[in-house]
Amino acid sequence: MKTNQDAINQFRNTLIIDKYDPQIVQWGTRRFRHDGSESMEDAMVWNVFRSLRQINPQLWVKQLFKKAFEKDFPYTVDELEIHLWKRVPPPRDISIPELDYEIDIIIETNDFVWCMLAKYKSDIRMNTQQNNPIIRNIDVGLQYTKQRDFYFSLLFLDTFYTPYGQILVNQYRESEKSILQELPHRTTEITRLSGVSILTWKNVHHLLKDIYLYNRSSFERFISSQASDWLYTKISGSD
Repeated sequence: MKTNQDAINQFRNTLIIDKYDPQIVQWGTRRFRHDGSESMEDAMVWNVFRSLRQINPQLWVKQLFKKAFEKDFPYTVDELEIHLWKRVPPPRDISIPELDYEIDIIIETNDFVWCMLAKYKSDIRMNTQQNNPIIRNIDVGLQYTKQRDFYFSLLFLDTFYTPYGQILVNQYRESEKSILQELPHRTTEITRLSGVSILTWKNVHHLLKDIYLYNRSSFERFISSQASDWLYTKISGSD
């Protein structure tokens, strides 16, 4: 128990917002390993997207979407929700012994679902087809989205650290057939897949910086500035 508490405290030390949110304790050993080696990916996801939750979505969702998918955002942002590491039931026909599957980031409304897989200085690792996390995100996301439009993005630092991940995303983005080859049970749901893309932490940093520069709300300027400055230290290689 003490080791787990040490890991929680270590994770909190990397946070700039909501350090004492009860969700952190509720994760327990499911998220924190006994050696305390939490991934910086988790801190980046938390600090950036918990910060964005505090900012009017009109100021960032459309811009982030256009950067990711190179097209205008066709939805409203009414009742927009952001979930981090949400546990969703895996597809029935997946043969991996786990009860739920965690999606790093979900941005959703009543009209669309946007799932993201976050990477920092690591690449996609897989031993079998079913361990391909990009395909698993798409598979689980297509089930979770129900009748809504579905989007998927791989959020990463750069191609030096995540070359294979970018190759896979480009393959799936350019060929729906390549997705169906790995997900033959999604011939119906695939029609709801509206976009597959890559997104970099640098893109997100620029967005946060723009919010700070052009927003009139002092609170939102503070939140975006804090997140932007912290994220810059990670993507620039300085601590």
